[in-house]
Amino acid sequence: MRIVHLVTFLHGDTGRLVTDLAIRQRALGHDVTVVASETPAGELANDAHRLQALARLGVPVHLADSLHQRDFDANLAVSRHLAELFGPGAEPDVLHAHAAVPTFIARLFAGARGTRLPIVQTLHGWGMARTAGEAAWDVGLMNLADRVAVPSAHAAQRLASRGLPWARITVVPHGVDADATPFDDRDRALLARIREDRQRGAIVVVCPGRLEADGPAALAISAVARLGEQPRVRLVLVGEGDADDLRDRVRRVGLAATVHVHGRSAAPGRIAREADAVLVQARPEDDQWLPVLDAFRDGPVAVVGDRPALRDLVEDGVTGLTFVAGDAGALTGTLARLAFMAEEAREALRREARTRHRDTSSAAAMGGHYLHLYRLVCDARLRRAARSQTPAA
Repeated sequence: MRIVHLVTFLHGDTGRLVTDLAIRQRALGHDVTVVASETPAGELANDAHRLQALARLGVPVHLADSLHQRDFDANLAVSRHLAELFGPGAEPDVLHAHAAVPTFIARLFAGARGTRLPIVQTLHGWGMARTAGEAAWDVGLMNLADRVAVPSAHAAQRLASRGLPWARITVVPHGVDADATPFDDRDRALLARIREDRQRGAIVVVCPGRLEADGPAALAISAVARLGEQPRVRLVLVGEGDADDLRDRVRRVGLAATVHVHGRSAAPGRIAREADAVLVQARPEDDQWLPVLDAFRDGPVAVVGDRPALRDLVEDGVTGLTFVAGDAGALTGTLARLAFMAEEAREALRREARTRHRDTSSAAAMGGHYLHLYRLVCDARLRRAARSQTPAA
Protein backbone atom coordinates (compact mmCIF):
# COMPACT_ATOMS: atom_id res chain seq x y z
CA MET A 1 0.00 0.00 0.00
CA ARG A 2 1.28 3.48 -0.88
CA ILE A 3 0.74 5.72 2.17
CA VAL A 4 1.47 9.46 2.46
CA HIS A 5 1.49 11.12 5.87
CA LEU A 6 0.81 14.88 5.81
CA VAL A 7 1.79 16.62 9.05
CA THR A 8 2.21 20.25 10.06
CA PHE A 9 5.61 19.54 11.68
CA LEU A 10 7.42 16.47 12.96
CA HIS A 11 7.42 18.04 16.40
CA GLY A 12 6.49 17.01 19.92
CA ASP A 13 3.90 14.32 20.61
CA THR A 14 2.40 14.37 17.12
CA GLY A 15 5.84 14.16 15.51
CA ARG A 16 6.68 11.15 17.64
CA LEU A 17 3.43 9.35 16.80
CA VAL A 18 3.75 10.01 13.05
CA THR A 19 7.39 8.87 13.08
CA ASP A 20 6.58 5.65 14.94
CA LEU A 21 3.63 4.94 12.65
CA ALA A 22 5.56 5.61 9.42
CA ILE A 23 8.53 3.48 10.51
CA ARG A 24 6.29 0.58 11.51
CA GLN A 25 4.39 0.74 8.21
CA ARG A 26 7.66 0.83 6.27
CA ALA A 27 8.92 -2.23 8.20
CA LEU A 28 5.77 -4.10 7.12
CA GLY A 29 6.68 -3.47 3.47
CA HIS A 30 4.43 -0.52 2.66
CA ASP A 31 5.57 2.39 0.49
CA VAL A 32 5.50 5.29 2.98
CA THR A 33 6.26 8.98 2.47
CA VAL A 34 6.06 11.85 4.99
CA VAL A 35 5.43 15.46 3.98
CA ALA A 36 5.85 18.27 6.54
CA SER A 37 6.28 22.04 6.64
CA GLU A 38 9.78 23.35 6.08
CA THR A 39 9.92 26.77 7.77
CA PRO A 40 9.57 26.89 11.59
CA ALA A 41 6.63 28.76 13.12
CA GLY A 42 7.58 30.06 16.57
CA GLU A 43 8.40 27.06 18.77
CA LEU A 44 7.14 24.66 16.10
CA ALA A 45 9.81 23.06 13.93
CA ASN A 46 10.75 19.61 12.70
CA ASP A 47 12.70 17.70 15.35
CA ALA A 48 16.06 16.75 13.85
CA HIS A 49 16.11 13.32 15.49
CA ARG A 50 12.72 12.49 13.94
CA LEU A 51 14.01 13.39 10.47
CA GLN A 52 17.15 11.32 11.09
CA ALA A 53 15.18 8.30 12.32
CA LEU A 54 12.95 8.30 9.25
CA ALA A 55 15.90 8.70 6.88
CA ARG A 56 17.85 5.93 8.63
CA LEU A 57 15.00 3.47 8.11
CA GLY A 58 14.26 4.40 4.53
CA VAL A 59 11.18 6.61 4.88
CA PRO A 60 11.49 9.63 2.54
CA VAL A 61 10.57 13.01 4.03
CA HIS A 62 9.70 16.01 1.87
CA LEU A 63 9.50 19.51 3.32
CA ALA A 64 7.32 22.19 1.75
CA ASP A 65 5.54 25.33 2.95
CA SER A 66 3.11 25.24 4.38
CA LEU A 67 1.07 22.52 6.02
CA HIS A 68 0.73 24.71 9.13
CA GLN A 69 -0.52 28.09 7.91
CA ARG A 70 -4.21 28.63 7.17
CA ASP A 71 -3.29 30.32 3.90
CA PHE A 72 -4.66 29.21 0.53
CA ASP A 73 -1.57 30.10 -1.53
CA ALA A 74 0.77 28.36 0.94
CA ASN A 75 -1.47 25.29 1.03
CA LEU A 76 -1.76 25.24 -2.76
CA ALA A 77 2.04 25.26 -3.01
CA VAL A 78 2.18 22.02 -1.02
CA SER A 79 -0.54 20.51 -3.19
CA ARG A 80 1.54 21.29 -6.26
CA HIS A 81 4.57 19.72 -4.58
CA LEU A 82 2.54 16.55 -4.06
CA ALA A 83 1.60 16.60 -7.74
CA GLU A 84 5.30 16.64 -8.61
CA LEU A 85 6.05 13.77 -6.24
CA PHE A 86 3.17 11.57 -7.40
CA GLY A 87 2.54 11.74 -11.12
CA PRO A 88 -0.66 10.68 -12.89
CA GLY A 89 -1.27 6.99 -12.29
CA ALA A 90 1.14 6.92 -9.32
CA GLU A 91 -1.16 8.52 -6.74
CA PRO A 92 -1.09 7.25 -3.14
CA ASP A 93 -3.57 4.59 -2.05
CA VAL A 94 -4.35 6.69 1.03
CA LEU A 95 -3.50 10.18 2.27
CA HIS A 96 -3.20 10.30 6.07
CA ALA A 97 -3.52 13.88 7.28
CA HIS A 98 -2.56 14.75 10.86
CA ALA A 99 -4.44 18.06 11.18
CA ALA A 100 -7.18 19.97 9.38
CA VAL A 101 -4.88 22.03 7.14
CA PRO A 102 -3.19 18.87 5.79
CA THR A 103 -6.67 17.49 5.07
CA PHE A 104 -7.42 20.61 3.03
CA ILE A 105 -4.15 20.13 1.12
CA ALA A 106 -5.02 16.49 0.46
CA ARG A 107 -8.33 17.54 -1.07
CA LEU A 108 -6.63 20.21 -3.20
CA PHE A 109 -4.24 17.57 -4.55
CA ALA A 110 -7.01 15.06 -5.21
CA GLY A 111 -9.21 17.69 -6.83
CA ALA A 112 -6.43 18.77 -9.18
CA ARG A 113 -6.15 15.14 -10.29
CA GLY A 114 -9.89 14.86 -10.81
CA THR A 115 -10.13 11.95 -8.41
CA ARG A 116 -11.33 11.37 -4.85
CA LEU A 117 -8.34 9.79 -3.18
CA PRO A 118 -9.06 8.17 0.21
CA ILE A 119 -8.27 10.59 3.04
CA VAL A 120 -7.94 9.68 6.72
CA GLN A 121 -7.36 12.42 9.29
CA THR A 122 -6.11 11.94 12.83
CA LEU A 123 -7.26 14.62 15.27
CA HIS A 124 -4.44 14.71 17.82
CA GLY A 125 -6.05 17.45 19.93
CA TRP A 126 -7.75 20.81 19.66
CA GLY A 127 -4.93 22.72 21.32
CA MET A 128 -5.26 25.92 23.31
CA ALA A 129 -4.82 28.49 20.52
CA ARG A 130 -7.90 27.73 18.40
CA THR A 131 -10.53 30.42 18.24
CA ALA A 132 -14.18 29.47 17.83
CA GLY A 133 -13.91 30.42 14.15
CA GLU A 134 -10.83 28.29 13.64
CA ALA A 135 -12.48 25.33 15.35
CA ALA A 136 -15.52 25.65 13.08
CA TRP A 137 -13.23 25.92 10.04
CA ASP A 138 -11.41 22.78 11.15
CA VAL A 139 -14.66 20.84 11.51
CA GLY A 140 -15.63 21.93 8.02
CA LEU A 141 -12.32 20.60 6.70
CA MET A 142 -12.72 17.34 8.60
CA ASN A 143 -15.92 16.79 6.67
CA LEU A 144 -13.70 16.56 3.58
CA ALA A 145 -12.00 13.44 4.98
CA ASP A 146 -13.41 9.93 4.61
CA ARG A 147 -12.80 9.20 8.29
CA VAL A 148 -11.45 11.18 11.24
CA ALA A 149 -9.60 9.11 13.84
CA VAL A 150 -9.55 10.16 17.50
CA PRO A 151 -7.77 8.42 20.40
CA SER A 152 -10.67 7.88 22.81
CA ALA A 153 -14.43 7.71 23.22
CA HIS A 154 -14.33 11.05 25.03
CA ALA A 155 -12.55 12.67 22.09
CA ALA A 156 -15.14 11.18 19.73
CA GLN A 157 -18.02 12.63 21.77
CA ARG A 158 -16.33 16.04 21.91
CA LEU A 159 -15.82 16.05 18.15
CA ALA A 160 -19.40 14.98 17.45
CA SER A 161 -20.64 17.77 19.73
CA ARG A 162 -18.84 20.23 17.47
CA GLY A 163 -20.77 19.08 14.43
CA LEU A 164 -18.86 16.22 12.79
CA PRO A 165 -21.22 13.33 11.89
CA TRP A 166 -20.67 10.15 13.91
CA ALA A 167 -20.37 8.19 10.65
CA ARG A 168 -17.08 9.96 9.93
CA ILE A 169 -15.54 9.33 13.37
CA THR A 170 -13.45 6.29 14.29
CA VAL A 171 -11.70 5.63 17.60
CA VAL A 172 -8.09 4.51 17.11
CA PRO A 173 -6.21 4.39 20.43
CA HIS A 174 -2.80 6.03 20.26
CA GLY A 175 0.19 3.77 20.74
CA VAL A 176 3.90 4.36 21.20
CA ASP A 177 7.19 2.55 20.99
CA ALA A 178 9.95 3.30 23.47
CA ASP A 179 11.05 6.94 23.26
CA ALA A 180 14.52 7.24 21.74
CA THR A 181 14.79 11.05 21.92
CA PRO A 182 18.40 11.96 22.79
CA PHE A 183 19.33 13.51 26.14
CA ASP A 184 21.35 16.70 26.56
CA ASP A 185 23.80 17.40 29.41
CA ARG A 186 21.10 19.01 31.60
CA ASP A 187 18.96 15.91 31.23
CA ARG A 188 21.84 13.63 32.20
CA ALA A 189 22.50 15.66 35.33
CA LEU A 190 18.82 15.41 36.24
CA LEU A 191 18.82 11.63 35.76
CA ALA A 192 21.75 11.34 38.15
CA ARG A 193 19.83 13.40 40.71
CA ILE A 194 16.69 11.25 40.32
CA ARG A 195 18.65 8.04 40.79
CA GLU A 196 20.37 9.42 43.87
CA ASP A 197 17.08 10.53 45.44
CA ARG A 198 15.54 7.11 44.86
CA GLN A 199 18.54 5.33 46.32
CA ARG A 200 18.04 7.43 49.46
CA GLY A 201 14.45 6.22 49.74
CA ALA A 202 12.56 9.14 48.21
CA ILE A 203 9.54 8.70 45.93
CA VAL A 204 10.32 10.67 42.76
CA VAL A 205 7.36 12.01 40.77
CA VAL A 206 7.93 13.58 37.33
CA CYS A 207 5.29 16.05 36.13
CA PRO A 208 5.56 16.79 32.37
CA GLY A 209 3.61 19.61 30.77
CA ARG A 210 3.41 23.33 30.26
CA LEU A 211 5.03 25.36 33.06
CA GLU A 212 2.71 28.21 34.04
CA ALA A 213 2.39 30.27 37.21
CA ASP A 214 -1.30 29.37 37.56
CA GLY A 215 -1.33 26.00 35.80
CA PRO A 216 -1.00 22.33 36.69
CA ALA A 217 2.66 22.66 37.67
CA ALA A 218 1.79 25.29 40.30
CA LEU A 219 -0.97 23.01 41.63
CA ALA A 220 1.56 20.19 41.96
CA ILE A 221 3.85 22.44 43.99
CA SER A 222 0.99 23.34 46.33
CA ALA A 223 0.10 19.67 46.75
CA VAL A 224 3.66 18.67 47.63
CA ALA A 225 3.95 21.56 50.09
CA ARG A 226 1.01 20.09 52.04
CA LEU A 227 2.74 16.74 52.44
CA GLY A 228 5.33 17.98 54.91
CA GLU A 229 8.53 16.01 55.48
CA GLN A 230 6.87 12.59 55.51
CA PRO A 231 6.50 10.91 53.12
CA ARG A 232 9.66 11.84 51.24
CA VAL A 233 8.26 12.86 47.87
CA ARG A 234 10.44 14.63 45.33
CA LEU A 235 8.72 16.49 42.48
CA VAL A 236 10.38 17.15 39.10
CA LEU A 237 8.68 19.60 36.69
CA VAL A 238 9.59 19.20 33.02
CA GLY A 239 8.24 21.34 30.19
CA GLU A 240 8.27 24.62 28.33
CA GLY A 241 7.03 27.87 29.81
CA ASP A 242 7.67 30.02 32.91
CA ALA A 243 10.39 27.91 34.52
CA ASP A 244 12.04 30.90 36.23
CA ASP A 245 8.74 32.06 37.79
CA LEU A 246 8.11 28.60 39.18
CA ARG A 247 11.66 28.35 40.53
CA ASP A 248 11.06 31.63 42.39
CA ARG A 249 7.84 30.21 43.84
CA VAL A 250 9.63 27.05 44.96
CA ARG A 251 12.27 29.11 46.75
CA ARG A 252 9.68 31.36 48.39
CA VAL A 253 7.79 28.43 49.91
CA GLY A 254 10.97 26.70 51.07
CA LEU A 255 10.76 23.65 48.79
CA ALA A 256 14.09 23.94 46.98
CA ALA A 257 15.18 20.54 48.32
CA THR A 258 11.86 18.91 47.40
CA VAL A 259 10.81 20.40 44.05
CA HIS A 260 13.13 20.65 41.05
CA VAL A 261 11.99 22.80 38.10
CA HIS A 262 13.95 21.33 35.21
CA GLY A 263 12.32 23.31 32.43
CA ARG A 264 12.40 22.33 28.79
CA SER A 265 13.58 18.90 27.65
CA ALA A 266 13.21 17.13 24.32
CA ALA A 267 12.98 13.80 26.16
CA PRO A 268 10.45 14.10 29.02
CA GLY A 269 9.35 10.50 28.53
CA ARG A 270 12.86 9.15 28.97
CA ILE A 271 13.31 11.27 32.10
CA ALA A 272 10.03 9.99 33.54
CA ARG A 273 11.19 6.42 32.89
CA GLU A 274 13.62 6.80 35.79
CA ALA A 275 10.96 7.95 38.27
CA ASP A 276 8.52 6.15 40.56
CA ALA A 277 5.51 7.92 39.13
CA VAL A 278 4.36 10.28 36.36
CA LEU A 279 1.89 13.02 37.30
CA VAL A 280 -0.39 14.08 34.45
CA GLN A 281 -2.84 16.97 34.93
CA ALA A 282 -4.48 17.74 31.61
CA ARG A 283 -6.52 20.91 31.30
CA PRO A 284 -10.14 20.40 30.18
CA GLU A 285 -9.23 21.18 26.56
CA ASP A 286 -6.19 18.87 26.47
CA ASP A 287 -5.80 15.11 26.20
CA GLN A 288 -2.11 14.73 27.14
CA TRP A 289 -2.18 11.02 26.39
CA LEU A 290 1.53 10.47 25.65
CA PRO A 291 2.97 10.64 29.20
CA VAL A 292 0.37 8.11 30.35
CA LEU A 293 1.19 5.68 27.54
CA ASP A 294 4.89 6.07 28.25
CA ALA A 295 4.25 5.29 31.91
CA PHE A 296 2.26 2.19 30.95
CA ARG A 297 5.13 0.99 28.81
CA ASP A 298 8.12 2.01 30.91
CA GLY A 299 6.98 1.30 34.46
CA PRO A 300 6.32 4.47 36.48
CA VAL A 301 2.90 4.58 38.10
CA ALA A 302 0.52 6.92 36.26
CA VAL A 303 -1.07 9.47 38.61
CA VAL A 304 -3.69 11.48 36.70
CA GLY A 305 -6.35 14.11 37.22
CA ASP A 306 -9.78 12.64 36.53
CA ARG A 307 -10.44 14.50 33.30
CA PRO A 308 -12.62 12.43 30.95
CA ALA A 309 -9.85 11.78 28.41
CA LEU A 310 -7.51 10.51 31.12
CA ARG A 311 -10.23 8.43 32.79
CA ASP A 312 -10.48 6.59 29.47
CA LEU A 313 -6.86 5.51 30.01
CA VAL A 314 -6.38 5.09 33.75
CA GLU A 315 -8.57 3.08 36.10
CA ASP A 316 -7.93 4.04 39.72
CA GLY A 317 -6.25 1.28 41.68
CA VAL A 318 -5.95 -0.93 38.59
CA THR A 319 -3.71 0.75 35.99
CA GLY A 320 -2.76 3.81 38.05
CA LEU A 321 -4.08 6.35 40.53
CA THR A 322 -6.52 9.22 39.99
CA PHE A 323 -7.48 12.35 41.90
CA VAL A 324 -10.00 15.15 41.54
CA ALA A 325 -8.53 17.34 38.80
CA GLY A 326 -7.61 20.87 39.90
CA ASP A 327 -7.83 20.04 43.63
CA ALA A 328 -4.48 20.41 45.40
CA GLY A 329 -5.76 18.70 48.53
CA ALA A 330 -6.96 15.69 46.54
CA LEU A 331 -3.58 15.47 44.82
CA THR A 332 -1.82 15.62 48.19
CA GLY A 333 -3.88 12.66 49.35
CA THR A 334 -3.11 10.66 46.23
CA LEU A 335 0.63 11.35 46.47
CA ALA A 336 0.58 10.21 50.11
CA ARG A 337 -1.33 7.10 49.04
CA LEU A 338 1.36 6.37 46.45
CA ALA A 339 4.23 6.98 48.85
CA PHE A 340 2.85 4.76 51.63
CA MET A 341 1.72 2.02 49.24
CA ALA A 342 3.50 -1.32 49.60
CA GLU A 343 5.91 -2.08 46.78
CA GLU A 344 3.87 -5.17 45.89
CA ALA A 345 0.81 -2.97 45.32
CA ARG A 346 2.78 -0.54 43.15
CA GLU A 347 4.11 -3.47 41.13
CA ALA A 348 0.55 -4.73 40.61
CA LEU A 349 -0.38 -1.36 39.10
CA ARG A 350 2.67 -1.43 36.85
CA ARG A 351 1.97 -5.00 35.73
CA GLU A 352 -1.63 -4.24 34.76
CA ALA A 353 -0.54 -1.06 32.97
CA ARG A 354 2.04 -3.01 30.94
CA THR A 355 -0.71 -5.44 29.90
CA ARG A 356 -2.91 -2.51 28.85
CA HIS A 357 -0.04 -1.08 26.80
CA ARG A 358 0.67 -4.37 25.06
CA ASP A 359 -2.95 -5.03 24.19
CA THR A 360 -4.25 -1.60 23.19
CA SER A 361 -1.63 1.17 23.48
CA SER A 362 1.45 -0.09 21.64
CA ALA A 363 2.63 1.26 18.30
CA ALA A 364 1.99 -2.20 16.85
CA ALA A 365 -1.66 -2.15 17.97
CA MET A 366 -2.13 1.39 16.64
CA GLY A 367 -0.52 0.46 13.33
CA GLY A 368 -2.86 -2.50 12.92
CA HIS A 369 -5.90 -0.31 13.58
CA TYR A 370 -4.80 2.21 10.95
CA LEU A 371 -4.12 -0.39 8.27
CA HIS A 372 -7.61 -1.76 8.87
CA LEU A 373 -9.05 1.76 8.62
CA TYR A 374 -7.13 2.44 5.39
CA ARG A 375 -8.58 -0.71 3.83
CA LEU A 376 -12.09 0.27 4.91
CA VAL A 377 -11.92 3.70 3.26
CA CYS A 378 -10.26 2.31 0.13
CA ASP A 379 -12.90 -0.41 -0.23
CA ALA A 380 -15.69 2.11 0.33
CA ARG A 381 -14.27 4.31 -2.45
CA LEU A 382 -14.12 1.33 -4.83
CA ARG A 383 -17.72 0.41 -4.06
CA ARG A 384 -18.91 3.97 -4.68
CA ALA A 385 -16.95 4.12 -7.92
CA ALA A 386 -18.47 0.83 -9.09
CA ARG A 387 -21.99 2.05 -8.29
CA SER A 388 -21.43 5.28 -10.19
CA GLN A 389 -20.43 3.32 -13.31
CA THR A 390 -23.37 0.89 -13.16
CA PRO A 391 -25.98 1.81 -15.77
CA ALA A 392 -29.39 2.70 -14.38
CA ALA A 393 -32.04 0.01 -14.83
